[in-house]
Amino acid sequence: MKKFRIFDQKFTWTRTLILNILFWSNLLTIIFLVYIVNHKNSDLITALVIFQLPIFLIGFILKILGINKYKKIKGELTDSLKFSEEYIYKGKEKIPISKIDKLKISAVDYFGREDFSVREWNFENGLSNGVYNFLEITYKNKSSDKIKFQMTRKCEFIDIKNIIEYYYSLNKIDYLNCVDLLCLTEKNEWNKLKNKTTANKELR
Repeated sequence: MKKFRIFDQKFTWTRTLILNILFWSNLLTIIFLVYIVNHKNSDLITALVIFQLPIFLIGFILKILGINKYKKIKGELTDSLKFSEEYIYKGKEKIPISKIDKLKISAVDYFGREDFSVREWNFENGLSNGVYNFLEITYKNKSSDKIKFQMTRKCEFIDIKNIIEYYYSLNKIDYLNCVDLLCLTEKNEWNKLKNKTTANKELR
């Protein structure tokens, strides 16, 4: 049975966090000395201001040196996550499909993915560990559960294509989510998926 690794995110010291702490601590010290204490030693203030530049310079150098290296994982990989037609296995826990109302799966991250996002700029290495994916389960009793997991390669859910299509036939997972998971890019592939079921409201 196909296995994914569950990711348990925990606080982790990273170079980005450390350098940001140094930068903001130094900046707050400058503001405190200039505006609160009214410090007159201009040499000290100048030295503190100059110190700001090497902080980010070090970060940029480390970023460049780590372009082809994997990021530090912010947590640990624990139990396995498995899918079948009758159950979803979360470690030793068996979740019956019959008790699930909806499934939402985000599977955009994978081991070795180049991660140079400008929006989330950081000083970490350039290759992802593939742990920023999640399975969100909404139960029929309206409770929910969110499970983060690792993918080892792009489009890995193709390995359990039949199971994903089965969930779709039961209206457990949305059409577009299914298309994304199975990396369907051709119109004929979309149509084949649509023909798998008439249960989904989007097909009526």
